[in-house]
Amino acid sequence: MTMIFTILQLDPQPLTQTIGHPPELLFQVLTEREENSSIAITSNESFSGWTKTFTDPRLCAAIVDRLTFNGTILETGTDS
Repeated sequence: MTMIFTILQLDPQPLTQTIGHPPELLFQVLTEREENSSIAITSNESFSGWTKTFTDPRLCAAIVDRLTFNGTILETGTDS
């Protein structure tokens, strides 16, 4: 049996510097991929600090909710 995995890995910080409306685009990507593909997010910020990157609190909460629902969070406890 062969299994193929497709993973989307994102770092939210550079997204804000390169794309005009990253929170809306990220939410759209997460919505489209959530039930049929894997997503890996890397960040030096805790979820509570994501409001620095995604300044709309409601959209930030929706993004975090989308990522954490039925997800696995791995915290290394180390600085990068």
